[in-house]
Amino acid sequence: MKTAKLDNVSDIKVTIQYKKIVREYSKKATNRLKTHPAVSPSSGRPNRATPYWAGWEVSEKARKGSLRDTVWNRTNWQLTHLLENGHFITNHNALAWSPPKKHIKPTFEEVKPQFIKAMKNVKIDAELV
Repeated sequence: MKTAKLDNVSDIKVTIQYKKIVREYSKKATNRLKTHPAVSPSSGRPNRATPYWAGWEVSEKARKGSLRDTVWNRTNWQLTHLLENGHFITNHNALAWSPPKKHIKPTFEEVKPQFIKAMKNVKIDAELV
């Protein structure tokens, strides 16, 4: 591999095509969360105004040449921590434990290796300007 000494680094234009992959995998995670068996439509509680599983969406932010996609629950964001970790319920002076319904971490662990593999194959172009 040859190395070149450049006087001015600003003379190099680098193009990295990663936006398509980031968006693809954030949408994959969103779709997986919507159909996860722990919180899917068949899991019960169908009478809610906006069901928990229907609220998952992707928030896209671009800043200083980088892209950040965040998968979050738009309608019931307060429930994500409670469902993932479990919580106590009080009902007429009785205390009960609602067990965790793991759905966020398994989705992350399922999508992460695929995402990393796809990012390793990202095309990087560099040219002198």
